[in-house]
Amino acid sequence: MNDLYMLMYTSLLALDASPSCVIDIVRRSRINNHNRDITGILIFDGAAFCQYLEGSAEAVGALMKKILVDPRHTDVKIILEGFVSPPRRFDDWSMAYGLANNETVADIAESGDRTVAQQRFAQLLSSIDREPHP
Repeated sequence: MNDLYMLMYTSLLALDASPSCVIDIVRRSRINNHNRDITGILIFDGAAFCQYLEGSAEAVGALMKKILVDPRHTDVKIILEGFVSPPRRFDDWSMAYGLANNETVADIAESGDRTVAQQRFAQLLSSIDREPHP
């Protein structure tokens, strides 16, 4: 059995949270994810998040439980999850960060179909600036 697990979700920034909190999320994620052997990317479009995580099922599941109760996130929707074949998609980043144009994350959240969501995510990745882990 393959032990590489991936999970992609979307969420909205809580109305009472400042967009500047994203800097803290990225900074802490880079440290915590490195310690838990989780890699991935966080994309933010000013109002919504799309995050792709990869690691062990236990580590990714534990992180997702924390995200679900994080008051900075609302309307969390798991878009994709399951075991995937290595190598990791984001092996070089404990947490890459990308800034997207408005409504690009909404396109993924509203796709309603796994294949369409994967295609929209791939298109989004090709259009954003990614900042590698220092």
